[in-house]
Amino acid sequence: MEGKIEIKRSRGVTIFGAYFIIYSIIDLLAKCLKLYRFHNWLVYENIVGDFILLILAVKVLELMDWSRKGLIYYSIFTPIFSLLTLILILKTYSYFLIFLFFQNVTFSLVVIYFFTRQKVKEQFK
Repeated sequence: MEGKIEIKRSRGVTIFGAYFIIYSIIDLLAKCLKLYRFHNWLVYENIVGDFILLILAVKVLELMDWSRKGLIYYSIFTPIFSLLTLILILKTYSYFLIFLFFQNVTFSLVVIYFFTRQKVKEQFK
């Protein structure tokens, strides 16, 4: 391996990558087995998002820079999608969805902060 610089993946990248893989697989299984309490187009529309998240998570573990950027964009659009969900079915599940929305925004901000740090950027090709 002459001329190739080996970059070691940090523990944080490994933890986030593993978390997103586990989350997307569990979420896909729950949707396919219809384990969600409410079944509407929003649940099934998000299956595509779960596949995208799974691909991004696997590629983050391989330290692909496009996957790091993809996770940042995913973290920007996820709260927007959650807000639309909150607005469309607010009457039925209001307090629970408001809690999930703020939890989603908080976690998305953590992901954006982590993957935009200089030390993390340097790990990706």
